[in-house]
Amino acid sequence: MPYANRLLTVLSELAYSDLKRQIEFLKAENTILRQKCVHKRIILTLAERQKLLKYGLPLGSKIKHLISIVHYTTFRRWVEESLHPQEKTDRRGRPRIITTQISELIINMARINKWGYTKILG
Repeated sequence: MPYANRLLTVLSELAYSDLKRQIEFLKAENTILRQKCVHKRIILTLAERQKLLKYGLPLGSKIKHLISIVHYTTFRRWVEESLHPQEKTDRRGRPRIITTQISELIINMARINKWGYTKILG
């Protein structure tokens, strides 16, 4: 039996080293293709993102050393968006102005100071 265990170990190491060489080749090929791209920014479709998530999620944190088509932080954002799609909030720019508060403030100013419309307008 010890001979069979050693044989399995050798075979698994050969398979592992072969897979490692294949991954190194694919990484080098991907790097070359990225350098040949006319546009520096690659825009992925939703289906392409889902494919990357499908194969990248099982790798866990190891994906950080493998991913090259998008930045790791972008991939993590996609993961968060896929896990919590309803929590997406797009709060960019200046907050909205609440018109009721502004109109109440203007009316209050006009009453206190006895200003007319043209003075408030200016």
